[in-house]
Amino acid sequence: MAHTPVYLTLLRALHDARREHLAEEHPDIGSAGTRWSRRRFLGAAALAAPALALGDPSGPGGPQSARGYKVHRVAVVGGGISGLNAAHRLLKAGVNVHLYEAADRLGGRILSRADAVGPGLVIEFGGEFINSAHTDMLDLAREFGLKVYNRAESPAGSRYPNTAFFFGGTRRDPAELARLLGPLAARIAADAALVDTDPHRHLAVFDQLSVAAYLDRHRDLIPQPWVRSLIETSIRTEFGSEPEHASALQLLYTLPRVDGDNVEVLGESNEAYCIQGGNSQIIAALGNILGSRVHTGQQLVSVRSVPGEPVHLSFGNGRAVSADQAIITIPFTVLRSIKIDAALPERFRRAIAELGLGRNEKILAGFSRRAWQQPEGFVGEAWTDLGFAEAWDASQHQPERQDGALTFFLGAREVTEPLSADGGTTQGRTFTERLETLLPGVRAAATDRYACTAWTNNPLALGAYTNYQPGQITTFGDLRWSEPTDVSAGREVRFDKLVFAGEHLSEAYFGYMNGAAQTGRLAAQSVLRYAAMTDGTYDP
Repeated sequence: MAHTPVYLTLLRALHDARREHLAEEHPDIGSAGTRWSRRRFLGAAALAAPALALGDPSGPGGPQSARGYKVHRVAVVGGGISGLNAAHRLLKAGVNVHLYEAADRLGGRILSRADAVGPGLVIEFGGEFINSAHTDMLDLAREFGLKVYNRAESPAGSRYPNTAFFFGGTRRDPAELARLLGPLAARIAADAALVDTDPHRHLAVFDQLSVAAYLDRHRDLIPQPWVRSLIETSIRTEFGSEPEHASALQLLYTLPRVDGDNVEVLGESNEAYCIQGGNSQIIAALGNILGSRVHTGQQLVSVRSVPGEPVHLSFGNGRAVSADQAIITIPFTVLRSIKIDAALPERFRRAIAELGLGRNEKILAGFSRRAWQQPEGFVGEAWTDLGFAEAWDASQHQPERQDGALTFFLGAREVTEPLSADGGTTQGRTFTERLETLLPGVRAAATDRYACTAWTNNPLALGAYTNYQPGQITTFGDLRWSEPTDVSAGREVRFDKLVFAGEHLSEAYFGYMNGAAQTGRLAAQSVLRYAAMTDGTYDP
């Protein structure tokens, strides 16, 4: 599931606030051009975590333990974008690869549907937006000739605001928000700079704090309750977690680059693009290429990997598969129920048992016209306290249409009951009525067609996307694929013939579709390197 577009609006408000307050309150910050990002924070977390060698091809557990063992076949388990990208790249390299997926469809948490809330309307039930830095996803779209829509074009060509804030029964002015956020924004920037300059000293301190505890510590810098409510809402939506169950580092590392008066969004996390026609087009293209090498309805129940033998995979329908290497792309929430007979480090087993996915769901609603586009409304998205944390135009990539769709997005405690009992209709109607109180005309435009997601209760996902609880980043921060400029310095998540991948295992892009696609690519490269060292016939 893609991260929410409105989370970035809070960052922009923080940027504006910092412009006004940072130089005055903390003159030592800003001149150095400090950059904080997922990659930098997780990289620092890897240094702070206990040492654990992961997939060093020349180190323990690497190819030397099986040198001379001829590679014949690779099994990929999991048919999401990570497993599909891995299998696709291996097939292009001439490897005999087969992919096994538990569901009866491919795509995992990527799922586009047409006609669900309106004839011809294409909506995303899962992963939705692509950042400008998400090169793996953009490369796949380019490879398959898919049209990528720039979401900035809609607000740029409209006379209406891109973003709205509805709190306390009224529309809040973004300038007011920036002013009220100023003092807290400066404090957050100062603390992020501490972590950046001396991670060994400060990283664990902030990681042990929850977002709620951090905000409690600085309650004197939050002048109005609705401002705190907005910040907490951003955590619920971005990570699917209540603030007390989210590491404070997840608030700090989303900050921008500060260079004097110039402020830039970190990591190009701008959710600028979506694929016209839906992200499932990538899934379909990959599935078509793999063809008969894809096996659906294959739910993994056990894995056995011992030195000197092939990897043995057993599935719930009685199928047994042997392979020379296996790539496992199953979320930890599901993987923890699978028996793994292999020499995995104890801390990696702990990560499987403890790291989870947040709770996020969508209710999607159809409209005969885009009634939210009005002077007091929005073109792109809105943040609210109306029972849904946010709403955004889910049909921006179809600008030629008069009708449209809204996504009502729920996070953490807002996901209180299964939405699928009536397809989200009851709550969808309620949310439409509440939005009507602030945007007259929305109710009249509603077509009374609703759809909803159910990722939290889906037995093959059991959640939305990665969230780190307090203490988990520094405990498990090195158990991720890293991709520095110097390839030889990167980390793999490999244990002998078992390779693990997925968005939850990306250092730079955890929680994003790109993290899944990236780790699938890196896993395939690792398989090829391993094959080259053990067989000597392949030169990657």
